[in-house]
Amino acid sequence: MAMAVGIGLLVGVAAYSAIFTWAGLVTSNTLSYALVYVFLWEGIVGGFLPAVRYLSVRGHSLAVMYGVDGSGFDRYEDLAIEFPAAIVGATIVIVGFFWLTIRRLRNMDVP
Repeated sequence: MAMAVGIGLLVGVAAYSAIFTWAGLVTSNTLSYALVYVFLWEGIVGGFLPAVRYLSVRGHSLAVMYGVDGSGFDRYEDLAIEFPAAIVGATIVIVGFFWLTIRRLRNMDVP
C-alpha cells in the first residue's frame, strides 16, 4: 500500500510541477491560478461532474494508486478512473507541459 501511495504521489507531483512551472513562466499570477485550479476545478467541479476526473491531476493520482494496489483503496473505487487512461493522461500532461516549459525557456530573453 505504501508503494502505491508513493507512485501515485510521484505522478501527482510530476504533473503539478510540469503544469505550474510552465504557468510560472507565462504569467506573474501563477499562485492565484493554481489556487483556482486546485480548489474550483479539482475540488468543486470534479466532485459534481465525474467526467472531469479524466482532466484532473487528482483523478490521475488516485487512479494510479488504485491501479497499483486496489485492495487497500476500496473506498476510492468510485473516484478512480481507469488505470490505462490515468497512465496515458498523466504522461501526456507531464511530457506536454515539460515540452512547453522548455520551449518557453528557449524563447525567453534572460539578462
